[in-house]
Amino acid sequence: MEFAELIGFAAGALTTLSYLPQAFRTYRTKSAHDLSWSMLVLYVAAVLFWIWYGIGISSMPVIVSNIVLIVFVLAVCCMKFIYDGAKPNRKG
Repeated sequence: MEFAELIGFAAGALTTLSYLPQAFRTYRTKSAHDLSWSMLVLYVAAVLFWIWYGIGISSMPVIVSNIVLIVFVLAVCCMKFIYDGAKPNRKG
């Protein structure tokens, strides 16, 4: 394995792990109220594009890290739907 690929895996691991605190916090508090659906949908789309890009350039660090990341992001989307989906969004 080349040094550049190791750097890619390290970067992908850190990027992926950076999302874990949000997933754990959402699960622990049973609330994703502070997360907007717009941000989550855009994030899912971005990660899917990164996976597609990784496949296009045959980059395992990009593919693997983003596949793991999409699992975390979709888990947070599911928690937002379950925990906050039935609650009305009241302001004021």
